[in-house]
Amino acid sequence: MRGRINSFLTADQGAITVDWVVLCALCAGLAISAARAVQESSEPLGAQIRTAVDVSADDHDAVEE
Repeated sequence: MRGRINSFLTADQGAITVDWVVLCALCAGLAISAARAVQESSEPLGAQIRTAVDVSADDHDAVEE
């Protein structure tokens, strides 16, 4: 019994799979973090653009009348 437990603990088959899972999880986490940072920093810019377009549309409507 002790030999089987020792064999199980020292076996390295499947270790590369664990490495890949950890690596992929890390990459996914970084991608999510980057997307969130871009989203948070672009929201104020989007609001400024929306305001500029609304003002421009209002000016354009006033000129046509």
